[in-house]
Amino acid sequence: MSQNRIPYLINNFAATADELSMLRLEDSSDTSVYIQLLQLRGRRSEEASYFRFIEEESGKTECDVRKELTFINSMNPPIEINLERYFIYGAYTLNVLNEKETLLQWIDRLSRYLFLRNRIIQKFEIERMPFSVFEKDLTEARNLLSGMLSNSRKKELIQAIKEIRPDLLENTEAFDKMAVDMHLSVNVLGFVPEEYVSYHFWEKSVPERLEYVSDRLRKKIGQLLNQEEGREVLNNKYLTYQALKPLYARKIREMNADGGYPAFAKAFCENSVLVKKNNFQSLGKEIEIIEVTESTDLHALYERIAVNGRYFILEDLIRPHPDLKKLNPDSVNTVRIVTFLNQKEVVVLDSFLRAGRRGAFVDNGGSGGIFIHVDPEKGITDSHGIDEKGFVYESHPDHAYRFSGRHLPLWEEALNTAKKAALSVPGARYVGWDLTCTEENRWIIVEGNAMTMYIGQQATLDVGKRKELLEVLRL
Repeated sequence: MSQNRIPYLINNFAATADELSMLRLEDSSDTSVYIQLLQLRGRRSEEASYFRFIEEESGKTECDVRKELTFINSMNPPIEINLERYFIYGAYTLNVLNEKETLLQWIDRLSRYLFLRNRIIQKFEIERMPFSVFEKDLTEARNLLSGMLSNSRKKELIQAIKEIRPDLLENTEAFDKMAVDMHLSVNVLGFVPEEYVSYHFWEKSVPERLEYVSDRLRKKIGQLLNQEEGREVLNNKYLTYQALKPLYARKIREMNADGGYPAFAKAFCENSVLVKKNNFQSLGKEIEIIEVTESTDLHALYERIAVNGRYFILEDLIRPHPDLKKLNPDSVNTVRIVTFLNQKEVVVLDSFLRAGRRGAFVDNGGSGGIFIHVDPEKGITDSHGIDEKGFVYESHPDHAYRFSGRHLPLWEEALNTAKKAALSVPGARYVGWDLTCTEENRWIIVEGNAMTMYIGQQATLDVGKRKELLEVLRL
């Protein structure tokens, strides 16, 4: 690893020397380094929240926790007891240093639960056995979990569902039961809390849940069907733009420490309104519209943005088609078209529309966006709307625009644009393309997703598509 690259990464990614010492930098691309950096920061943030929750509930400090973890693992348990397990399964509620018998019982219960978890995953995901084969294992795992799941973990899980199910906050028994059910769906079945909520899993049996594509499965599919070279492009917005420039129909500028302020100022000489994005982020994070006027202090603006790193992109503002603007005039409302490149042709697997909320520029689910399913053959919306909090809408909640039965403009062009994109990124066979139609009556690419989620395709129709997807992909 060239030492000359260390200052480059510090300047461009706002990384610290301590963070970089924890990463695998040798032969890693900028994209790989930044993804590692995001993961590291995510882990550290999660650890900090664990320590905070533990101290609030038990009074044990970080120093106390680390001392207890060292003691537990010095006993050579059959499984490693890390901070996450210590927090989730309630070891901090025990008198670890003085009640060895109680601690050993806790280790036995956790070991049994994790054994069952791994056996269920093996039977369902690897061997694809029916639910009846592992039903008893799941029941035993649920019973073990009921006596182990920490109050802090329960509160953490219920945060995702409390808006649509406020009754849980007033009923301790229902609260505990739901939290255990959510944890099983996350930890054993592979769904994230947002999926549990969006799919209304509290109303569905386990066999019904197993009909859905889980977050764990969609990641496995992305890893299996998209080679590293393809993921490298799609995880980097500027590289995607370079690969698909004719399909973008707008200019995107790469900003970095080498170009610095002069490149930034030049961009705003070309266009006074630009969209700033983090080149590697997803879910609509770190996106903002920047409008420069005669009174704007460009130097101050650049320094404000560069606090989070001098590597970002500036792209021309998209002017949406009037039909898409009706959904929400404040956001660029997009369509996700999922394509699969088989041995012969590009197959369109599914599609859905996203509508932003009033005052929001982005339409992502994490920003309050609403999903509406689109018939991929006809280009007509054929569902109600639903958001990641689980709320269902017949019409847009900010105005009276009815969702179902809407014809999207120039749908054949949308499909053809997605298919052209699918043929243009070597090593990428399974991609979720975000597109929008412009006021010039042209469908353009907004970005590509190598690990496309499946919430919009399933939650909108209240139907699981696991079997259908695996059959088409021949997995």
